[in-house]
Amino acid sequence: MLPERNSTKARRTRANIIESALSLFREQGFDQATMREVADRAGLAVGAAYYHFRTKDEILLALYESTIDDALERARFKSAKSADFADRVKDTLEFKLSLLKPFRDFLGPLAGHALIPGSALSPFSDESSEIRAREMQLFSSIIHGSSLKVASEFKQHLPRLLWLYQMSVIAFWLRDTSTGQSRTLRLISISLSLIMKLFAVTRVPVLRQANGLILSLLELTEPDNSEKQAACA
Repeated sequence: MLPERNSTKARRTRANIIESALSLFREQGFDQATMREVADRAGLAVGAAYYHFRTKDEILLALYESTIDDALERARFKSAKSADFADRVKDTLEFKLSLLKPFRDFLGPLAGHALIPGSALSPFSDESSEIRAREMQLFSSIIHGSSLKVASEFKQHLPRLLWLYQMSVIAFWLRDTSTGQSRTLRLISISLSLIMKLFAVTRVPVLRQANGLILSLLELTEPDNSEKQAACA
């Protein structure tokens, strides 16, 4: 009999499957490894592996979700130390990249999967909806109580805007061949400085007429009503 999915034994089994899969992905590449090989590496019957993860995509999504858990804990610690918004965002992005770094070799080629319509690995897929919700929670925690000053009409959109920004940084990082991905670290610093200036501009009375256009662009990135209803269900 297979254990309940939320039992201590099940959590240990899932962790073993993820660790075994990541080892295979590093050795063979994501596309070449099979679920049967993952099960063999984990010392499990194939059916037992499928009980916890139906596909390799689900394993990768579980890996990424674990980085959000760690980033949330890090953000809480950082927020208690500093109210500086840019400092909080910079710390979160750099921490996220440090968590993903051991898997960078096989994550790079997977960036293309995220662009395939219907792919579970797409950041906009139904399969990743829970991860998106956790990301919104992460960035909301960074914004809350911070020094950020921005026009009030933007506040509800900021978590999603920061999530989109994070995805852009990760995409750049995956293709960054500089030593220690130093160009990415520089990109974060410069782009955050620019973002802070843009946020300040949203509060300038003479320029606020442009806010409606910016909001229209942000709303295009929001999930449609069906996704919102699913998220609330």
